[in-house]
Amino acid sequence: IEASAFDENASAGIFVSGAEATIDSTAVRDTRPDANGARGEGIHVQADPNSLEPATVAIQWSAVERNRVVGILGISSDVSVEATSVVDTDAELSSGTGGDGIAALLLDPSRPATLRAKDVFLTRNMRAGAAAFGGNVILGTTTLACNPIQLDIEGSAGVTGSFEDAGGNACGCQGVTTVCRAVSSGLTPPAPLPITQTSHSRVR
Repeated sequence: IEASAFDENASAGIFVSGAEATIDSTAVRDTRPDANGARGEGIHVQADPNSLEPATVAIQWSAVERNRVVGILGISSDVSVEATSVVDTDAELSSGTGGDGIAALLLDPSRPATLRAKDVFLTRNMRAGAAAFGGNVILGTTTLACNPIQLDIEGSAGVTGSFEDAGGNACGCQGVTTVCRAVSSGLTPPAPLPITQTSHSRVR
């Protein structure tokens, strides 16, 4: 996917399940919830629910803006994000939960969940800038600005999430710098997206 815009789609702006994909110079914006007021992720990446094959996705030079639940989510998959902004992620309409910029979710200890972020801007997301739900999040030269929780770490499938500091990260808000420190706030992770729930993407 290159030089595209995915605007106002339902459930997920871009959905990748058990496949490889590259997303380059693309905008994913204003994803709407489904008919029940649920979901609304920007880019949702997960292992195939039947074959359990993980997805491998590279995202670069893109903008993920004003989506719901999670801007970029990797579930039991390998996701890399570079030179990308994730801004203004809102909570799920129906439950009022979520609102994370990026997140890695582990569902099974035998299927790792890894999310690498380099030169990424995570700004004004409603809940956490970055969240590790049993998964591993690697951050390098990434800016986390004005997120209520900058880094959140939780357990999933009996595994505690982890953050790796690749150096050059910055946290703060409105010119005030703070220490980038991961905390556990008891956040609820998002769930995998049933394939039957996805909608056709609107691309322009």
